[in-house]
Amino acid sequence: MILAVDLADRATFPSETQSQEGPRVLRARDVQSLTRQVGVAAKASPAYFENILRGRLRDLLVEKVSLETGMEKEEVKRALLDDKLGPRLLRDPRTYALLYYAPPPTAEQRLQMLREIIDRIEGWKA
Repeated sequence: MILAVDLADRATFPSETQSQEGPRVLRARDVQSLTRQVGVAAKASPAYFENILRGRLRDLLVEKVSLETGMEKEEVKRALLDDKLGPRLLRDPRTYALLYYAPPPTAEQRLQMLREIIDRIEGWKA
């Protein structure tokens, strides 16, 4: 009975839930993982660079484009895989070329390319 009286005095409609919509911050383990992968990439084959590192960077770009534009991730992936739609979606042909065209042959050039890709992904805005 006391519980019923107490509940009757409270609001009968729920308050509005406010969600925080801020940009996603790279988690520390993401950065540590990429750092280890970059260290390995300096000594590894071009295939490792292409399959592991560029794949991870493409995923990060897909996530950022999805967050910035409101598009679904799968839709962004499909658009970026298309050599006509991808550059138009990004509005930055250089970023697209770095991630989707052939990588440079030497380890030093690949590391320089990684630095440039990371800077471009961080600076990309819809």
